[in-house]
Amino acid sequence: MRITATFLAALALIAHTPLAVHAQPADRLNDASAIRYAWLDGCYAKVRSAPACGDWILYLRDGGRERLRDAYVRPLDAKGKPLNAITPLAVSDDGRRVAYFRKGDRRLVVRELGGKVHVIRDEVLVRGYLMRDVAVTLSQDGTRLAVDYDDEYDHDRKEKRPTEIYDVATGTRLGTIPWNFLFSGFSLDGDEVLAKWEDDEYDTSDVFVFTVQGRQLLHAKSPVKDLVLPYGLAADGRSAATIDYEDGREILKIHDLVTKKSVMNIRMPRTEGAVDSIAWTGPTKITVHFVLQPEGKPARIQVREIDTATKKIRTSDSYTVAAGGFLYVTRGR
Repeated sequence: MRITATFLAALALIAHTPLAVHAQPADRLNDASAIRYAWLDGCYAKVRSAPACGDWILYLRDGGRERLRDAYVRPLDAKGKPLNAITPLAVSDDGRRVAYFRKGDRRLVVRELGGKVHVIRDEVLVRGYLMRDVAVTLSQDGTRLAVDYDDEYDHDRKEKRPTEIYDVATGTRLGTIPWNFLFSGFSLDGDEVLAKWEDDEYDTSDVFVFTVQGRQLLHAKSPVKDLVLPYGLAADGRSAATIDYEDGREILKIHDLVTKKSVMNIRMPRTEGAVDSIAWTGPTKITVHFVLQPEGKPARIQVREIDTATKKIRTSDSYTVAAGGFLYVTRGR
């Protein structure tokens, strides 16, 4: 996959973490008909001037595919012309919903597997923000949506936009998170939002928990030094999980943001690849996506589930992304 400087910014807009309003049963999370990932054709031999060809394609766990014919692939500029970048898209952690900008009216929508579409009522592309300036994240079951604004293309923008949190069923805005906080995902039940704040030297990170209405609940120092590692927040709104590294091995760490103490450390089996996402997917279950990107070959994804009650770890899914693609978006991203 060829990456340009312009497209790196677009990639950053598509990544973020997710979670939900009601914890989902394990069989729903591992439903054979659920989405594994969304994929775009690389079209290297077809259109040299475009980063990707065709429609977004949803690859399902049962081997099926669904084409998103009404989703924008290339974002539009202020005059309505396609840019050399990729429009943001997100898949819920349970693989049942996908968020994207709809062709024609340019509205942000959330589509359920089966076809039902929820339209976000607010016009999110306002005050000079384009599709390329937006990142979207769905909660665990896709019933909440976060819209995060980025100023990569306009550092001198006078009015910064906060992260906006929406209820998908009604399409209405629930609240906002201040623009200077880095949105880092929803809690398992979708009632709280995890956010980070970094100092000017980017060597200290504070972790915050907000309600979806925007009220700050908690503030604690980051339990790990690596600021780019993803976090997952439990339904209690205080138990934060992340992956740290010790002696070359991944360690699952659970930190209590109220007592500011470590609750549990679980040594992970050796896994090739990097941590892509981490989320609480049940009261005592944490799911971690690992990605291995061999040079010149399609990415390989391994999904591990950790039972925090028994400390047992199992591989719940493992697959290779379709060859020839330009970009893919896994569940929870």
